[in-house]
Amino acid sequence: KTVFTLHSTEYGRCGNVFHDGQSKDIRNLEWYGGFVADKIITTSETIKKEAEWIYKFEDRKIAVIPNGILLQKFDGVVDPWKSVKKEHGVGVWDPVCLFVGRMVVQKGTDLLLEAIPSVLAGFPTAKFFFIGDGYMRSGLEQRARELGIQHACRFLGYVPDGELINFYKTCDVVCIPSRNEPFGIVVLEAWAAGKPIVVTHNGFDFVRHDVNGLKVYDNPGSIAWGIKSVFGDSEKAKWIGANGRKTAEGFSWDNIARMTMSVYDVEDGENQFSGRTEEVKVLMEESGEYRALIEELKAKNAELERFAYAVSHDLKSSLITIQGYVDMLREDLELKEAEKVESDLKYIENAATRMGHLLEDTLELSRSGRVVHPPKDVPFVEIVQEALEQTSVKLKANNIEVSVAEDFPTVHADKAKLVEALANLIDNGINYMGEQSQPKIYFGYCIRDNETVFFVRDNGMGIEPGQHEKVFDLFYQVPKQGKGTGVGLAIVKRIIEVHGGRIWIKSEKGKGCTVCFTLPVRSEEKR
Repeated sequence: KTVFTLHSTEYGRCGNVFHDGQSKDIRNLEWYGGFVADKIITTSETIKKEAEWIYKFEDRKIAVIPNGILLQKFDGVVDPWKSVKKEHGVGVWDPVCLFVGRMVVQKGTDLLLEAIPSVLAGFPTAKFFFIGDGYMRSGLEQRARELGIQHACRFLGYVPDGELINFYKTCDVVCIPSRNEPFGIVVLEAWAAGKPIVVTHNGFDFVRHDVNGLKVYDNPGSIAWGIKSVFGDSEKAKWIGANGRKTAEGFSWDNIARMTMSVYDVEDGENQFSGRTEEVKVLMEESGEYRALIEELKAKNAELERFAYAVSHDLKSSLITIQGYVDMLREDLELKEAEKVESDLKYIENAATRMGHLLEDTLELSRSGRVVHPPKDVPFVEIVQEALEQTSVKLKANNIEVSVAEDFPTVHADKAKLVEALANLIDNGINYMGEQSQPKIYFGYCIRDNETVFFVRDNGMGIEPGQHEKVFDLFYQVPKQGKGTGVGLAIVKRIIEVHGGRIWIKSEKGKGCTVCFTLPVRSEEKR
């Protein structure tokens, strides 16, 4: 029995172009191999359709069997600085994009290179590792110099498998900008390493956009968008990478070997290949990938629906108020009721201000899950002081007495984001101070069960125990209490969680409120 395997086509290797000469001879050989074979194996549905289109192969002869991966090779952790970054002159916190593959037209290396200036505009310290060789390499190096981006590029040529794994584990994103991609073994390797991927729409059948990778168009602008999206949202990048690892579990060599053996076991005349792609999907489902991803997507979609409803409801409410008072304003102007006109304008102004606050808070919320600056060791007292400076006018206007504990530890965090979180906690304390005649806010910390717990305490109106979890929900406001848009604590929660911390509330109605949270503390200061 003759079995012919196609990992790619000559058409695809030439960047989706039909060339004459030697390339045409290779296409003729591909056609002949498929014609005389009893069965044909392709590594993806994309290659199957391409082969059927170019060579008119019969569907009944083709089995789709993907490549496999040995996941255990990618287990364990490495020190990015010691294993890769130090040797290649890359800063500890520099974001890294990795390309692995032949430097040929098909692989789209030139598209990635042209995307780099746009990425550097947003992430000036980003670095790009190019691993692999090919006839385009010297031209790409020259183009990097012309673009003035050679300082950000590392053309490393061939790298042995053992060392290559370190590069996968060090990078922040793996980019595969192919013009034509039959399957992409690099995708499996990136997934096995738990890394997010940016790929084009040209193949990659098992990549689900915004779930286990980002799918972009094969142009520099779109590729740059994908890379910047990963660099700008570390929380989502980790989620996508984790989903990729789950996906890779369905591509073990045991599964692939069993599927390949079944091709040789089929009797002549039998046709069991129409469901081969479905078998691959079943293998992935057995790994638990789809079940986990679908549940996570359902939760995210539900949150998005609640978010859209809450925003539209609040904006619509303000618009109705404005419209109503515009009508009243017209009547009062006709009657020349100056006092009522002033009152109408005040209501309109307040509604417009609320809309502005809501839109600002919504934008702030969209950014809150991102660590914008690399985390650094920062004395927590400095974060408190900056937050107090930002809110000093409001604190003074409300006669708030502020106390700050001494000897705060040093935290390892994005300083700007934590200042934003504390400023929101201060605003929240002021908004829910109630009629307190001697309003106070206190910043402190304590050590509990070998863990440093920070807290912000006020002596305001307090929150009933049944509301403690709800106050962190998007747009939730304690009934008939305080003011604001209900976004502040949702922002704080996201910022704390993206730093790997926890946040909770201790409070009783009428007895003030204490917001507690944990953060990564410099190791020598842990007690």
